[in-house]
Amino acid sequence: MKTGLIRQWDELTKISDQWNNLLSRSGADSIFLRWEWINTWKDTFKNDVEPFVVTVSDHDGHIIGLAPFYVVEYRLCKTLRYKVLRILADSASGSEYPAWIVPDSEQSDEVYNAIIDMLGSVRDQWDCLWMQGVRTWGSQARSIFKAAKRGFFINNRRTNSSEISLEGYEGGYIDLLSRNMRSQLRRDEKKVLTQGGFNVTKCVNEQDVDQYLDALFSLHDVRWGNKGLTGMFERRPKEVDFYRKFVPEALRQGWLRMYALHQEDTIKAVQLGYVYNNRYNQIQEGFDPAKSSGAGNTLRLYVMDECIREGLSDYDFLGEHTEHKRRWGGKARACYDLLIGMKSPRNMVLFKACIWPTGRFFKQHEKE
Repeated sequence: MKTGLIRQWDELTKISDQWNNLLSRSGADSIFLRWEWINTWKDTFKNDVEPFVVTVSDHDGHIIGLAPFYVVEYRLCKTLRYKVLRILADSASGSEYPAWIVPDSEQSDEVYNAIIDMLGSVRDQWDCLWMQGVRTWGSQARSIFKAAKRGFFINNRRTNSSEISLEGYEGGYIDLLSRNMRSQLRRDEKKVLTQGGFNVTKCVNEQDVDQYLDALFSLHDVRWGNKGLTGMFERRPKEVDFYRKFVPEALRQGWLRMYALHQEDTIKAVQLGYVYNNRYNQIQEGFDPAKSSGAGNTLRLYVMDECIREGLSDYDFLGEHTEHKRRWGGKARACYDLLIGMKSPRNMVLFKACIWPTGRFFKQHEKE
């Protein structure tokens, strides 16, 4: 096996023709690691981040594994600088389930070890490796942990994703929920019907994408604004840019599922999701925050019924498992956060004290 390290975007683009084929043969296969996703993120953020992609090739030069990182600067207590590796396109995009792209085969363990060995050989170029929410179904988390134990610090903590299995369901999804939840949803649907002029549309034409997205961004920000907070899209203009670039691509690829609930001529709720490998991934939603609306719950129930009619296997809420998602029928599914680092004095502070890159002491440094 031969390992390599790609540090330039132009060099990374040269292996794009192999990327999706490799991904489709691995347990890491998700829309969030497709080349289309990575490339859109590159076009949005390439001037702000640099790739750090480890490749593993066989004796014939064919790539048989890769770890798609980029480098970010973090600060410990706002002072001590760290070079942290993260998975490409894992931020400002709605991405979940970070992974290394390693096809399942008898060579898998060797490939994971080769990636770790390569990282060890360039220890002067990074300090820590941070992956948030690695899936435990499949061998991904276990294989990374096993390989990294050979000479690195490693901390892990369990988190839970939230999803609904849709297989074998017939009829309306509402019948599968608790009595209290059914009552609430029927009240919400009644509110929508009482206001009149109600209909739900699906985005199927590229010329309509901006209308749906404009409504999504506006409703999302208004909802948080009513709570005295700044909405995500208002705070992150580059995330808006990513959505505007990727949603049309998702439509062309047949992945897009974006729905809007209309009252007369006004959009009251929007839900954006992508279908990949027969799973619905709920990316983002926006809805009229008025309690008298009922639009958000009514649209979500409609989308779930659409997923059942389409014959999809799962509805993935993405993000952490919460009480709200449990009430909708979501089941917790284990994931792990992984923090891996060189055995150095500066890293010993992080790992012995279990300081994670999600708290107030260890944060990404924002460029001015």
